[in-house]
Amino acid sequence: MVDEPRTPGDAGQAVLREAANWAARGELGPSDQKRFEAWLSEPLHALAFARVLEAVGWAALASKGEPGQDGLQLDDPTGG
Repeated sequence: MVDEPRTPGDAGQAVLREAANWAARGELGPSDQKRFEAWLSEPLHALAFARVLEAVGWAALASKGEPGQDGLQLDDPTGG
């Protein structure tokens, strides 16, 4: 259960937290899957879930030390 938001910013943060909770669950049972699909059918929820998955992807790249992450410089492909 999400606390009642006090401001529009709080509402957005609450939706992002809920999206992160769904993402953290990983595999869902059949009843949870139906609840997730109903939740995800709301455009705001779908956008929040996509943002969470994008952040998880970037964090995974950063944890591997991939070039270009966390302000690391990429080599100039022109040799300049």
